[in-house]
Amino acid sequence: MTIRRKLLTLLLLVSLLPFGVTFALRQFSASMTRKLVGQRVAASLDQSARTSLSQLFQQFNAILKLERLLMDSLIQRQAREAQLCLRQSAPVVPGSLNQPVLRNMIGVYQEVSALSSAGFQRQCTALPDGSYQIYPEPTDPVEDYDPRQQSWFKKARSTSGAVRAGPSIDPLSGDTMFTIALAVLDERGIFQGVTAIHRALPDLFATMILPEEWSDGAEKMAVILDHNSGAPTPELIVVLHPSYMETKQAEGDIELDRIQLVDSNSCRAMVEDLMAKRSGVRRLDYRGRDALWAYGNPIVAGMVPLVIVPYDRVTELATTLEAIIWADSILWWRIGGVALLLIFVTTSVLGVVKARAMTHPIGTLTSASALLAAGDFGSKIQIDTGDELQTLGEAFNEIGPHLEDRDRMKRSLEVARVIQQDLLPKVTPTLERFEVGARCVYCDQTGGDYYDFIELRDGTSSKVGIALGDVSGHGIGAALLMASVRGIFRNSARHYAGRLDELLAHCNDQLVQDSADDKFVTLFYAVLDDSDRSLIWASGGHDPAIWYRQTTGAFEELPNTGPPLGMFEGMSFSQEGPIHLQPGDILLIGTDGIWEAKAATQALFGKERLVDLVRAHAQRPAQEIADAVVDAVATYIHPHPADDDVTVLVIKGGT
Repeated sequence: MTIRRKLLTLLLLVSLLPFGVTFALRQFSASMTRKLVGQRVAASLDQSARTSLSQLFQQFNAILKLERLLMDSLIQRQAREAQLCLRQSAPVVPGSLNQPVLRNMIGVYQEVSALSSAGFQRQCTALPDGSYQIYPEPTDPVEDYDPRQQSWFKKARSTSGAVRAGPSIDPLSGDTMFTIALAVLDERGIFQGVTAIHRALPDLFATMILPEEWSDGAEKMAVILDHNSGAPTPELIVVLHPSYMETKQAEGDIELDRIQLVDSNSCRAMVEDLMAKRSGVRRLDYRGRDALWAYGNPIVAGMVPLVIVPYDRVTELATTLEAIIWADSILWWRIGGVALLLIFVTTSVLGVVKARAMTHPIGTLTSASALLAAGDFGSKIQIDTGDELQTLGEAFNEIGPHLEDRDRMKRSLEVARVIQQDLLPKVTPTLERFEVGARCVYCDQTGGDYYDFIELRDGTSSKVGIALGDVSGHGIGAALLMASVRGIFRNSARHYAGRLDELLAHCNDQLVQDSADDKFVTLFYAVLDDSDRSLIWASGGHDPAIWYRQTTGAFEELPNTGPPLGMFEGMSFSQEGPIHLQPGDILLIGTDGIWEAKAATQALFGKERLVDLVRAHAQRPAQEIADAVVDAVATYIHPHPADDDVTVLVIKGGT
């Protein structure tokens, strides 16, 4: 009996399992529906709340603007009438309440108050000698009350035009007041007194009516941004708050609350809005509770109206809908759980009986696989079931020898990789007038790119040879040819010294004899003279080096001076230079694995992107520029692997 028939028999025995799957999918669908409905309704409620709060503040700002103009007009009217009353010659009794000289002001107070939509808590006029008149007259006057000591009197006396003061505790009633005051002057501009209008704190928010569903927990207040708190994020000083109405004191200013803002993107955005005098709505934490913060334009002197609505009040409907859907899901879970339990017991008994006959050969195969994974390539198994398991066992017995060959090859490649890495320089040359940086990344374990630094200094010379080559292809063949190129070049470079054309011609003839017809090398070789910042070069088929001039920001190329090496014997090459690298100049030599690197869209990295990268990192050291190029190529092709070696060599003019 084949394994397919055995599996078919097992599936027939557990045919009732689709019921469980269907039930689970239904419940999963219900759960996802609950979450989706909750999220969409919450998002809709959030957007609706933000829109409502924005419209609320638009209306509030418009009303406040009109009311400010009205208050300015009313206090000026009150001041003019006080000036007329003070022209009378009736005697003034110093320090007394309701001076006869101000007897006509009662009607003025009534008319002015009637012009306001909400009326006023109190109106008064105070004279420099301490006498004053209050409307309406307090039921329990304070014997030591002196209006000249109040902040509104002092501000109005020293200020031209109407002033606004508060919030502060009214010593006559103990209520929290907000005051607008104006100095009374005679026709010669001499100070005669101060007239004032006192408004109860809640009047400021009388026109700001929140939706009924937010009334429980929402807070209305006015705040000032405090940049001198010393905290990482500025604090908000709460200058107006309904809770201040519960404070009853004999006199003086109330102690203002503060709100410490958490350093977050939303908080920083809100602070920027407040500094720019913009209204907005942000979602922030308030005293440990998620909330929507809505703020409008400044009312006066940086004081901004603020409404904070707990977020759970905004999304309460979404939470209720989720709870209803969840309750329905729980009922079905209970019903389905009982049915699934019965099915599970039945199918488990039948499944164990049928699976036992199949698990023994599989266990044998598993044990042998563990030995094979541990390196026992001679591990064998014997399965005599007459089905696909037996075929699988026979295939397994053939895997060991093949894996042993691959393991031997892998170790050989690793040795080759280590040897090739050892062929590359471990350190860059240390020069007085140049910085040198280099980096090479192979796309396989071994590769065909090559760079080298050749010491040419002697007692009278301070020169260093810089070589970079690219062998055609990559992998182990390219690595072997690269090693040959390195040996030939190193053995010949010191002999030819400054005769770079002869050096490349000699290396070419050697490579023609040692390499196959389809293999060649492109090579760039330069000699740096540390004594005068000069550089000479010769190039065998290699892409031009890129020269960045720091003083002008322009880019030039050092052209190729001959054919690739290893193709034809007797080829000639030319030597170019010298050029002089000034401080900050950058010379970049790379292999085509850089500009021919392909992104997922098959677009090439290109030399234009490389030029922009050099310009952007021009102020960094040479090694960091080289690292930046290699990292940029890796990022560009991610997540695909590189299909060519990437090597870059950077020479930078030092100070």
